[in-house]
This record gives sequence, structure tokens and C-alpha cells, in this order.
Amino acid sequence: MTEETHTNTVCFYDDVFLDHIAPIDHPECPERLRSVIQQLEDSGTWDKLDIKKPPRADTAEIGVVHKPQYISAVEQKLMRGISGYLDLGDTYYSPGTYNAAFMAVGAGIELCAGIMESKWLRGLALVRPPGHHAEKDQAMGFCLFNNIAVAAASVISRYPDKKVAIIDFDVHHGNGTQNIFYKESRVLYCSIHQSPLYPGTGHIDENGFGEAFGTNINIPLPPLSGDVDWVYAMIHGIIPVMEKFQPDIILVSAGYDAHKLDHISSHTVTDNGFALLHSILVKASEKLCEGRIGVFMEGGYHLGALATGMNNFAQTLCNHNVITNFNFENQPAHTTVDTVSKVIGYVNSRWDIKLKPDMEVSYELY
Repeated sequence: MTEETHTNTVCFYDDVFLDHIAPIDHPECPERLRSVIQQLEDSGTWDKLDIKKPPRADTAEIGVVHKPQYISAVEQKLMRGISGYLDLGDTYYSPGTYNAAFMAVGAGIELCAGIMESKWLRGLALVRPPGHHAEKDQAMGFCLFNNIAVAAASVISRYPDKKVAIIDFDVHHGNGTQNIFYKESRVLYCSIHQSPLYPGTGHIDENGFGEAFGTNINIPLPPLSGDVDWVYAMIHGIIPVMEKFQPDIILVSAGYDAHKLDHISSHTVTDNGFALLHSILVKASEKLCEGRIGVFMEGGYHLGALATGMNNFAQTLCNHNVITNFNFENQPAHTTVDTVSKVIGYVNSRWDIKLKPDMEVSYELY
């Protein structure tokens, strides 16, 4: 690919996602998405995207991941047109959630279908509610349906010979996505997250089951981990596995709650750190799967950090501000290097990856 601007970058969005109204002081609020849209517009990025209205997913489409009785129970509650909770107190719903939740799933399905059919090269699903905590039969962590998991499942259902990589850089482990694909060899799930932190899953020895062994990669990082740790984990822990896996499309659970300004975690990633992650993933998609990449908005509760992060990722998808090489003056923590080494060691019987003997975090992007 050249450095020219790609206009074939879609963005699935609708104001219906603002109608998922949060209780007072709940962090997963409509203002999150409003701040993202405002920054996209103010920066001029919005005009570079092909904005599309998402279709509404039907129960059969959602059923490729979620159990019918769960879908039915959620639908019955949402259709009542009132507010309440679907779990023990953090995953809420409001009168506007019914349309928002089903359209959030539809956005991901349509985004991936268009990428696989070459209708567009890449794109974003700017949706609420988020999805990566939702289990097959349980709402969790602000998530009703697992948007990215349904999208990935729709790809391998429609194209049985294709493979999907899901990269999750939300600071919370995507327990739902991991569990949904834990026995599925056609889906690679990789997560960098803080540990200890909700939901308490995502250990380094959770590597997939049976034929799917090696397709589940967790890199838990301790509190105070920052840019150099996250980038080291990505380039030495995740990219080598993805290169061996050879996906046909890369999907990203993009969360910005590891940002130093976001008080929901104790990590210290900066705008520059996230920009590096974006460039690494976009360039990896160009090398491995002809640029096919779809980005799903997940968490991030500092409005400015979330907006800046999503705007930069959108710009990177449009081939603006792509970082092609970098070098950190400081080194990752020894715990980070040790964790990455252990993770690769656990799955190396499948992937045969050469372990990095040093703490180098200089990198040239393909």
C-alpha cells in the first residue's frame, strides 16, 4: 500500500447509540460517544470517513454466539421500555437500549461483511453498548451482546476456510470474547490488560483448548504499566503469534481505559502510546491480510483520552499520521519482559516463535 489517503474507510454510526441512557454517575454514558464524534468532526477526520447507518441485527444473527434463551430474555426486558439492570448492578438498560443494542451488533456484522466482500477496505464500529465482556448467556461489565464476537463468528460462518484475529487492548480482559472462541481454532484472541483488575480473568496459561490450543493469548500487565510495556507486549508477544496464525481479517477491541488520565485503571499509557498501537495494527493488517481491519469501540471513560484515541485510530485507518518506526529511550519493566517470555513459552509448541533475548523496543513497521 502507498501512503496516499484511503477514502475507502467506513464508519458505522447512528444517533441511536446515544439513546442508551446511563444512570446518574455511571461511567458508560452517552457523553463518551458524543466526545468521540465531536473530535472526529473538529479534526476533519469525520469528512474522510464513509459514514453508514448500521442495520439492525436479528436474533438469528446474534444467535451465532449467544444462546437463544438469553437473547429472548434480554429482548423481553428491553421491549418493556423501562430502565433496569441485566446483572448484579453495572450493566444497565434504558428505553433506548433495545434499538441501540441490536444495531450495535448489526454494525459489526455489516462492517466485516463489507470488508470480506471488498465493498470497503477497513472501518470502525462506533457503537454503544460495548461488548467484549458479554458471555454467551450473560450480560457483564456494561455489555449486553458481544458485538465483536458476533462479527467474527459471522465471518467464519460465511467463510468456513477463513481465519479471524481479534486484538483486545481494553485495559479489562475480554472474558466473553475469550470464552466464546476458546475451542475455535479459526479465531485468534489476543489481549493485553491490567491484572489484577475486573473481571479477574485473562491469565497467561489460558491458551485455548484442543485444536484451538495456542489461539488464545493473554498478556496481563501489573499496575503502573505504560507505553513501553504495552508496545513491547504488542510487538514481541502478539504480533509474532499473529504472523504465524496468518489471519484473513484483523478485528480490534479498542478500549482507552489504560490511559494515564482514566481513573478506572492504574495504567499510564499516553496518547502517543495508543498511536503506536494503532500504527502497529494497521501495518500488520497490510502485511498479513491485505489491509483488512475492523475496529470496535469498547471502553475508555476519560472523555478526552477516549476521543483522542478513537480519532487517532480513525486517522491511521485513513493512512494519516501512520508511525513507521520508533525507539523508546526507557525499557519495559522486567515483569513485562518475563510475562511475554512466559506467554510465548506456553504456546511455542504450536507456533515455534524465536524468543527475544533482550528488552529492545525499537521497531520498524514492515
